[in-house]
Amino acid sequence: MSDKITVLYDTIRLEEKLLIKAAEKHDAEIEMVDCKKLFVDLNKNTHEFGTVLQRCVSYYRNIHSTATLEGLGARVVNSLNTGLLAGNKLFTHMLLQKAGVATPEATIAFSKESAMESLEKTGYPKIIKPTVGQLIKCTSWRSLYRDHQGIYVQ
Repeated sequence: MSDKITVLYDTIRLEEKLLIKAAEKHDAEIEMVDCKKLFVDLNKNTHEFGTVLQRCVSYYRNIHSTATLEGLGARVVNSLNTGLLAGNKLFTHMLLQKAGVATPEATIAFSKESAMESLEKTGYPKIIKPTVGQLIKCTSWRSLYRDHQGIYVQ
């Protein structure tokens, strides 16, 4: 394993550009790896990943690539556990609440019908989010119910 740090990304954002500039400024060796182009032999670390900075935006790409690299012995900053918990609004909400951090009122529904019942009982307006993924901007919450089974009502 080398002293090089691999930055695993799927989208180059401002933060990744700043990481590149900071590495150049401090003469740190980094390798930028686009996760969308990555394939890994699950039986051996053919890429010889040492330390990896996980920067993938896609939740599923993030957790699966992290699980793969950790399983092959790489040290991943933004670990699998971090990705699983931070990438799920329900898990994050419950962890913050358990730690005593103020959280907004929230409800989770496990079916379209229970979501509708919750909305009728608690009233409107509400923000409806999937537990995993980006906030979906839509004009009608009814279309959201047709598209997603995991519904987070806040």
